[in-house]
Amino acid sequence: MRNPYRFGFDALTGDLWMGDVGQNAWEEVDFWPAGDNSGPNFGWRCYEGDTPFNTQGCQGMSNYEFPVTTHENVATGGTWCSSIGGRVYRGTVWPHLYGRYIYTDYCAGEFWVIRPDGSGGWIDELGLNSGSQGYVVIAEDVNGELFAGNTSNGQVKKIVDKCPMDPPSLTQNGNTVESTLALTYQWYLNGVLVSGETAQTFSPASNGVVHVVATYAGPCTLTSDTLNFVGDGLLETPPNGFRVYPQPAQVALFIDRDDHLSGTLRAELVDGTGRTILDVPFPQGQRTLRLDLGAAKDGIYVLVLRDSSGSSLGRTPVAVR
Repeated sequence: MRNPYRFGFDALTGDLWMGDVGQNAWEEVDFWPAGDNSGPNFGWRCYEGDTPFNTQGCQGMSNYEFPVTTHENVATGGTWCSSIGGRVYRGTVWPHLYGRYIYTDYCAGEFWVIRPDGSGGWIDELGLNSGSQGYVVIAEDVNGELFAGNTSNGQVKKIVDKCPMDPPSLTQNGNTVESTLALTYQWYLNGVLVSGETAQTFSPASNGVVHVVATYAGPCTLTSDTLNFVGDGLLETPPNGFRVYPQPAQVALFIDRDDHLSGTLRAELVDGTGRTILDVPFPQGQRTLRLDLGAAKDGIYVLVLRDSSGSSLGRTPVAVR
């Protein structure tokens, strides 16, 4: 390491977290799990952060441990100058902070929060821009509560959750989605802001993935989980001559076609990213086609019916639950 400034152990797991002060370009935070005594090399002088610094005589990249996160130094256009390692919150007062690693920087005065992403990696988010320089330590008391010390003004401040309330929760009742109580609301359908929809309830004009961004006192802005909305009677009509059922589908989806529709057709099930999940022929003379949905996760899809030349005969949304 180059200049580790403040390292500490997770009070629950024993994992080691470290802030490492860079040379002149990158400030970093490093992690090493408890129980692994293999002797890691965190890369200096070969690498500063994730960037080569002086690789003369160095080994391959696989021989080094790279940081969990980096921040750009003021010398190269960033706002950081001296990474200050922090602590993992294991207190009981602020449950939303539990298990988060909180750290800062001497110049930026920003407090950042690292949490697991659920896939073996990390998510690094800005928790607070204090607007003050001089923070040099984050430490914990006997109860696991965290405090930050500032050498410029001689102050010690307690770290708290500025938005301790739960994020909004959504429930569907018929053709309406309702949020739990907040100050303001802004609704989204399939990730797109729905202009003018700012009430506690929302009645989507079509099926899709719904979420809401709500504000609370503080001010705090929190985002709900998504909800797969399937309304009563809102499904678009399938192409003429076809019937698609059941809605929503679980194990299988059935397509009926009128007797006058001849020729071999194809049925494609497409997800929200445009990826084809199923592509099944609909042979001539066969009136009903069964699509087994084992490969489809819960969500909203589009069923596309094509003729023998590949031209689309029409499409309709399909809900899978």
